[in-house]
Amino acid sequence: MSTLRDWLRRNWNWKAFVTLLFLPVIGNVFAGELRDLVYTGFGWKEPAGYLMWTTLVSGGLLLASVFVAVAFGRELFRPRDVAIGARKTAAPHPHVVVFLSALDPRGTFVEGVPDGLALTTDLSADLEEMVRRKPAIRWPWEMPLRGLYHHREALTSVTLVCSRESLPQAGWFVALLGRYAAAFPRLTPDACQLLLHSGVRVPVSAAPPADASWDFEDYQQLFDGLNRMMERFARAGVREPDVMLDVTGGQKTNTVVGAILTVNRRSKFQYVQTNPPHAVIAYDLVADTAG
Repeated sequence: MSTLRDWLRRNWNWKAFVTLLFLPVIGNVFAGELRDLVYTGFGWKEPAGYLMWTTLVSGGLLLASVFVAVAFGRELFRPRDVAIGARKTAAPHPHVVVFLSALDPRGTFVEGVPDGLALTTDLSADLEEMVRRKPAIRWPWEMPLRGLYHHREALTSVTLVCSRESLPQAGWFVALLGRYAAAFPRLTPDACQLLLHSGVRVPVSAAPPADASWDFEDYQQLFDGLNRMMERFARAGVREPDVMLDVTGGQKTNTVVGAILTVNRRSKFQYVQTNPPHAVIAYDLVADTAG
């Protein structure tokens, strides 16, 4: 008995047979027997003594096969392989979603800029200056600026996903993008928006809505909200290949959410290397249930 049980565990294809073949077949048999039993009850068909037994037996088999399908369906259809795709530099995308990290409350910042870091209106030059000033000055917004700068030729919208701590700072980040308007010729100020829990994107304002704040450790909240965002993008005519999720900022959970959200979608997620050469790497996840 244990040998049979071990074989069944190793060879999961029998569950596919039960789920995809036996279940509909026995269901069809049960439906036929039950129909004939009802017909005999109404006198529309000659009585047959075996109908009660065949109906009970086929019904029992149907319940058993349904139990197997439910019990093992999760294992049957789970991904057997996940291909992450080759590491490659992200192509410029029109729409980028950014998880905005909060600035360290122990630091000194002037409208979001570290004290002692003098910015110009040339983002490329300022990024080089940020590298030179390390490790004396480490700025968490350097990476999202690098990630967006990579898409500067095509970028038309930025969606900020903010934590409770970073939400009050979102206006400063948008002001930085305004400072570097020359680097983003297709990006208008009203195209830098906050993501709400409903998936709606709204312009950044002095008094942002309460549901524009996200718990970066709440996987389900993030996943549901980003799913709604993708649905609204689609309704607005935005193609999935034009959406990129930047998972560099925030916490580990949002990195997982960003990766899983793009599984078997035509959207991708990117990560900006925090050390030289500061490459912007795009990943494309594809899950295969067959293995």
